[in-house]
Amino acid sequence: MREVVEIGDYLCGLFSIGDSGHGYTGQRDALTTPESIAGFLDQAPGAYGAKQARRALRYVVERTASPREIMLCSALVLPKSEGGRGIRHIVANQEVKVPEHLWEFAGTDSFYCDVYIPSARGDVEYDSEQYHTGRYRLDHTQKRRNILEVSGVKTMSATPGQLSSFEYFQNFMWMLNKRFGLRERGLTDVQLGARRDLYEFFNDPHRILF
Repeated sequence: MREVVEIGDYLCGLFSIGDSGHGYTGQRDALTTPESIAGFLDQAPGAYGAKQARRALRYVVERTASPREIMLCSALVLPKSEGGRGIRHIVANQEVKVPEHLWEFAGTDSFYCDVYIPSARGDVEYDSEQYHTGRYRLDHTQKRRNILEVSGVKTMSATPGQLSSFEYFQNFMWMLNKRFGLRERGLTDVQLGARRDLYEFFNDPHRILF
């Protein structure tokens, strides 16, 4: 099911990938929406794969802006049997209003959270090496994070290093649970194995979408 969910995320995402079948190449409008996909499935109830697609659609997060955001969303929203955390409501690129007295300082009246968990008012930001290094970008990233915090949004930064191995990723998700106050019971060996499989699925350097 994770493959079908991933395809749905790409179709409803805000970025394009290269002709090689993987890799971020730039921003674009979403090709479709979960509602449009659901409408199509309503018109093809007996089609091969329609049942699986409808089930997967429950876990599609629209408006993601990078492959890493799709990975983070899947790790949060998918059920534990599929390697996720089972957090049902995740929003990508959620707008958060900046307090009016900080508009001049922020240079804007709102920010957009990469991966937002409404139940925890928590934002997971993916800080890539490409777009979050250098003095100006680092200053902007840190200022943005501070403003989100005083606006009542807890933030966590996912960096390439923290996602570079399954063990590091598990530690990051444990810290995320603590920061956002998310409780999670102990995992069975099967559920832990599913999480490793999900991580390896998203980090296979030879896997392509088409």
